[in-house]
Amino acid sequence: MLFHPFVYGSPHPHPASGTFLGLRGWHGRGHVLRALMEGVVLNHRWHVDALCSKLPVTGAAARLTGGAAHSAVWSQMFADALRRPVVVTDVQESAARGAALLAATAVGMLDDVTDPRVTAAVLRRHEPRPDRVAVLDEAYQVYREALEALGPVWARLDAPEAPE
Repeated sequence: MLFHPFVYGSPHPHPASGTFLGLRGWHGRGHVLRALMEGVVLNHRWHVDALCSKLPVTGAAARLTGGAAHSAVWSQMFADALRRPVVVTDVQESAARGAALLAATAVGMLDDVTDPRVTAAVLRRHEPRPDRVAVLDEAYQVYREALEALGPVWARLDAPEAPE
């Protein structure tokens, strides 16, 4: 089963919406949950791939914060899908922390945002598992193919309704 997690919009050129594909009557809650989690992970891979295509991003570890970081299973899925280590830190509000670090640097309280006095503690590190990398690479190909194929369908669903 595949899930496109666009329930609040999409970064894609067409008006993509949240979509389950391949849902069958025998699928249970666990299948749906896995599809939801993988859909979010695969969409993040799309974003990371887009960044890597435009910026000189190395194979350095990715940092994961927010809801998914609370789950060791989900964090591991990110490592497998991104094909790079994932580090989970003790930072709860990364955007606020980043803004505070930039402000502290701007007023001279820190030399820069990598000042060792403000280094976040690492809670766990996840290494990509080759067997799962292969599975998620295949899932990502299907995810992207479905994304392209559904573009015209999503556009029709998004079209304004004809007046009565």
